[in-house]
Amino acid sequence: MSGNVKRQEVVELSRGWGQDVPAPLLDRFCDRIAPSHRLVPRRGGAGSLGVSRIGGQPDLPAGTAWPVFRGFPGKPRAEQWERFVGFPLPFLAQVKLDELPALDGDRILPGSGMLYFFYLDATETFGLYAEHGEVFHVLYVTPTPTTLSRVPFPGELPERLRFDGHAVEPRLEWTLPSPYDLIDEALGVEMVEAHLDLWDHGEELLQRQALGPHYHPRHRVLGNPDLIQTFGLDRGARLLLQVDSDSSLSDYPRTRMSWGDGGRIYFLIDEPDLLAGQLQRAWAYFECS
Repeated sequence: MSGNVKRQEVVELSRGWGQDVPAPLLDRFCDRIAPSHRLVPRRGGAGSLGVSRIGGQPDLPAGTAWPVFRGFPGKPRAEQWERFVGFPLPFLAQVKLDELPALDGDRILPGSGMLYFFYLDATETFGLYAEHGEVFHVLYVTPTPTTLSRVPFPGELPERLRFDGHAVEPRLEWTLPSPYDLIDEALGVEMVEAHLDLWDHGEELLQRQALGPHYHPRHRVLGNPDLIQTFGLDRGARLLLQVDSDSSLSDYPRTRMSWGDGGRIYFLIDEPDLLAGQLQRAWAYFECS
């Protein structure tokens, strides 16, 4: 399996894995196989102004301020966070939408515009227990800006949160559904949990797609997320962007991002918002092992 892998090739491979799996479960599994844009870091650094990038400094439209932490107004014990209000949120990625081709002939995202992702794990940054979850910011600018400038890191941002930047090449990659995303009234938990070996072949699929021998990290736009702790997403949620840790990799262009113990950040969006192009309504969380 190489080159531009077709969906039917992945389905046939999956059916070969699932010879002892009940037909309703295997059919649902194959139906939920989804294409994604795997964002493969390029060697050579952050690239030119306005290209899709993991890490580095954002290329923002004129007059756009670097997002900052705004606290947790109105929430219990919010006062303990007040001294951090105004702290800049680390920049994770920017995606130029017209660099992303249609996925398997289907254009899910708008054909133009720029997406920017900022994220701050409060426990990691401040050494405090994050009672109120993570802090994030998603900026969607459309149409694609004609004037951009690369914004320097704010002086208050620690060196360890100034990630190295790499331009990325989007490549089609097929992704497998999470187990609990298949469960409904017809397919119970017991049936899915009895056949979790179906998911053990996921690494085989990754290695057989055309990403070369060093296929980490798993940065991706759309598709099924590579979850670490949970077995599935909330109903109606879709993956918009997944950002992986890469600090322990030696044979890949690295950003030095490290989310907990080899974790990943997931920017999710409700399907109606995704289909309506309301991409700024995404939210984020992270998982680690």
